Amino acid sequence: MGNAHYTVTRPDGEQIEAGYDVAAVCEQDGCTLEIDRGLAYLCGSTPGTPEDGCGGYFCSRHLYTDWEMPSDEPQPQNCLPCIDKRP
Repeated sequence: MGNAHYTVTRPDGEQIEAGYDVAAVCEQDGCTLEIDRGLAYLCGSTPGTPEDGCGGYFCSRHLYTDWEMPSDEPQPQNCLPCIDKRP
């Protein structure tokens, strides 16, 4: 089981509260769906680490898995801009 509540420092230095017990709204422009800031809604795989995503939190309508990316490892979910940035 994950952490219900913790602090994440985003790459730009902004600190936010995260975890599956933290209520939020999808960060996609114009979307108002309520989510939480748990890993299920994270763009990437590690909070606060931009190595495989932007670290934003998005509803299931705005997170995607790039099944075309060859790998034996589990693929992170990403927002569309992050998928578009992949080589």
